[in-house]
Amino acid sequence: VGYDPSAANLETEKVIQDFSYAGYAAGRKRIPDATGPVFDVTQAPYFADASGVVDSTDAIQSAINAAGAGPGGGVVYLPAGTYRLSIPIASRSQALLIDKSGVVLRGAGVGRTFLLNTTHVMNTPEHRGAKAVIRVLGPSGAGMAAGGSPQTALTADVLSSTRVLPVASVTGFSVGQTVSARIDLTDAWIAETKEPGWVGQGDALGGVLSFRRTIAAVDASARTITLDAPVRHPLKLRDGARLVRLGAAPVNEVGLEDFSIGNLQHPGTTWGESAYTDPATAAYAVHDSKLIELTRVRDCWVRRVNTYRPSQNTSTAHLLSNGVRVNASTHVTIAECVFQRPQYGGGGGNGYLFTLYGSQECLIRDSEARFSRHGFDIAALGASGNVITACVDGDTGLATGATGSYA
Repeated sequence: VGYDPSAANLETEKVIQDFSYAGYAAGRKRIPDATGPVFDVTQAPYFADASGVVDSTDAIQSAINAAGAGPGGGVVYLPAGTYRLSIPIASRSQALLIDKSGVVLRGAGVGRTFLLNTTHVMNTPEHRGAKAVIRVLGPSGAGMAAGGSPQTALTADVLSSTRVLPVASVTGFSVGQTVSARIDLTDAWIAETKEPGWVGQGDALGGVLSFRRTIAAVDASARTITLDAPVRHPLKLRDGARLVRLGAAPVNEVGLEDFSIGNLQHPGTTWGESAYTDPATAAYAVHDSKLIELTRVRDCWVRRVNTYRPSQNTSTAHLLSNGVRVNASTHVTIAECVFQRPQYGGGGGNGYLFTLYGSQECLIRDSEARFSRHGFDIAALGASGNVITACVDGDTGLATGATGSYA
């Protein structure tokens, strides 16, 4: 009774932190049902083919670009049908790119609108780097460890999961700005973390532990800055505890909703655990590819999106390797999604269906991961405040390979 996690000492007490900040808008409001303007990809001037015969990548991308160019974004609408997509591996890293705020990619519903990626070679020795069918991408200046100005030192160790930070100066900081509360990964911090193998490796680990937040209040007289969500780890003066105003804000208010998505299978037969290291194998060609990837975003969502098995696939595969991956992002909600049956589930990061990588305050709810190496995964330094609830992970440790399944 009366327990306040924001005042509890993270080093000396057994603390259950407050996880109520997870997901879109920190749970303060529902995901919006955007009404427009609407950009119908099948209409002029886009004329995307909904029959699945003609490649529609450029037509849909043109509609996305038009929506992103407007002051408030818009809804890119894909009526019922099948839309062929492709990724020219030498020229770009995704079929569809959303890099502006306020764009909602919406289909007519799961089982009615189908996105089919026809590219099955997603990685080559000449063009390394995993590809994504749909990529939502924020600016590099919004990265968790990005530089920025001004910076102000904290004036006391912060040892609790609090939203209020004592700072040396509030000059240059105001409500609504994107900031990073951070510490350096010093050898003293590494020793305290009891990871002796990391000594001297702070820079290799990323250099800093950062919590990207939005300023909710500034009190000049008290010299405090209140964040929109609490920090999740002690911030000590010993480690250079400070607050940095980032040079850019994450992309926000982007939604992916109401469609099915799949990938043509790779025709190869080599799917061993370490085969992804050999450029001659199918495993290498699909290594670390993703259907959907969100990077450096805030207040975005993926809802009512399912994978499906394209009719051309002779195996049971729905996708090549990974499903949804959320990188260095905050307040993302994934809801009512069903992802299943990667073709490759080997080592090196393949066959993961829902991954929160270095992301914070995100929510996965009412979703299913089936028949994969790993259904749900939270990874990387700084990942915190995330919640997975009312989800199902079934038939873990499997992939489809060239036929139906392998363990």
